[in-house]
Amino acid sequence: MRTLYTAVVLLLCAGTLQACDVCGCSVGGQYAGILPQFHRNFIGTRISGQTFRTAHSAWALANDYEVSEEVVYSIDLLARMYVGRRIQILGVVPYLNFQRNGEGSTANTSGFGDVAIMASYVLLQSDAHPQHRWQQQLLLSGGLKMPTGPSRLMDGSGLVLPAGLQPGTGSWDMLTGVNYTIRQGAWALNTDILARFNTASQNAYRFGNRLSASTRLFYWQKTGKSTLLPHTGALLELANRDVDPAGLTEATGGYAVWGSLGADWIYGHFALGANYLIPIHQYLGTGRTESRQRWNLSINYLF
Repeated sequence: MRTLYTAVVLLLCAGTLQACDVCGCSVGGQYAGILPQFHRNFIGTRISGQTFRTAHSAWALANDYEVSEEVVYSIDLLARMYVGRRIQILGVVPYLNFQRNGEGSTANTSGFGDVAIMASYVLLQSDAHPQHRWQQQLLLSGGLKMPTGPSRLMDGSGLVLPAGLQPGTGSWDMLTGVNYTIRQGAWALNTDILARFNTASQNAYRFGNRLSASTRLFYWQKTGKSTLLPHTGALLELANRDVDPAGLTEATGGYAVWGSLGADWIYGHFALGANYLIPIHQYLGTGRTESRQRWNLSINYLF
């Protein structure tokens, strides 16, 4: 599967620091970009960053009143292995850093997040034969996000931090997806859909279910031993509202549409990638959150 999403990237919170899993990195926020050479194993790392603004109300956000600025950084270890001819095992271990500034206060937390493992079955794969004008690949995937990251970190006074400042969710979540690629000559189109169905944590907080759908057009440009893959596309992210016994979920859920531009460069056993996304249209947290740019850089070792 050419797109592997990180285990849940939680949000920072606005104002009172209530749980606020609503903005750019919450609705999907697990975008990896193209992982080239889908027929090979790899191990690698990805560094990503996301920026957003939150406020107590849509009016406050529009008028820049008591607005907080948040940044989430993630360093992910990724791996993909073939088990047999048609089965891939994919995994990711994220390390997350949350930074929030606003209303005269700052917050900064970090730690390893939740590990995610997915198995993908190659349902359809065309042979790379010169007589075949069109080449296709279809993968069906399923997996789990496990509650390996801390979800009960405390502040200096001994109070448990809000869910949006915890590296882990404390819940077992199901992942399912489908990935389709069609190629003719040097041009190819990739479509990827991933859904995450969340369960409740021990404190009964449940993040809303998520759906991410992306499509990318990319071009193979081979020169000697190296290959360049520039690509552009769009990403849609949807999130249901969270469920919280305390009832603080009004500023959660929503949708966002992103435009993406990037490139991958492959030389021998190494693949370098860069991707940049900008929001095109969004309605997050009933208008209380504004997602801004998102980017990621990756390096993979192919074998």
